Amino acid sequence: MDIMSEIEKINSEEIKKVFSELMKEYLNPSFSSMSKREFDILLFMKLQKLGIFKKNPELYEIISSLKVTRAKARNLLYESKLRELSTIDLDEELKELLKKPKFLKENDKLMLEIGNPLLIDHLKSKLKEIGHLTDGSFSPELVKLTSDAYLSLFEEMRVKGEDENIKEFLIKEGVIEDSSVGGMVKDALGHFAKKVIGDAGGTLIDKYLGPMIDGRIDKIKEYVSHFLKEEK
Repeated sequence: MDIMSEIEKINSEEIKKVFSELMKEYLNPSFSSMSKREFDILLFMKLQKLGIFKKNPELYEIISSLKVTRAKARNLLYESKLRELSTIDLDEELKELLKKPKFLKENDKLMLEIGNPLLIDHLKSKLKEIGHLTDGSFSPELVKLTSDAYLSLFEEMRVKGEDENIKEFLIKEGVIEDSSVGGMVKDALGHFAKKVIGDAGGTLIDKYLGPMIDGRIDKIKEYVSHFLKEEK
């Protein structure tokens, strides 16, 4: 991507606005008081605001466009996220990731592909709190989790306001048992495990995990009823 060509496509008023913001921050408290590192991070964030880079760009896109090393690109992304995202924002990004894991055949593991390096640290911190570890040995952007770690994290992150109604519905439909000891989410996913493997998880991921982590009983009912009809 040619940065200058992309900038030339942008409405001049938008560029003027962003440049004004850039200068205001650069001149605070005085000209040249900002370090080069801080200026680089600020400039990268303004390029994101202009839409030159996406919210979570691929590292290679940053590397090739800005002609920087992988370490520099990763640092720009990490530092920009650190400045603009709150813990609540990170939790929301993590919930979205948990809705679409990739199922691996090796040792009962799942994989999450994470472009936001700050989110990886946030994920590892969450897992450590609940007694699990991650495996990021293959690639810094690919995090492997055991199914138990994934389910524990899913349980930790999901909205629980409709739990009683959801549980009552799942028991009524025969998805889980009233005396369930594995937890509502774990047992429900276990019921659909065959579907996950046979269909690459597509149906389950798109129509069940999302509503389950968001606590949307209306969507859970819609999916489960459809799935149970397919089983017959």
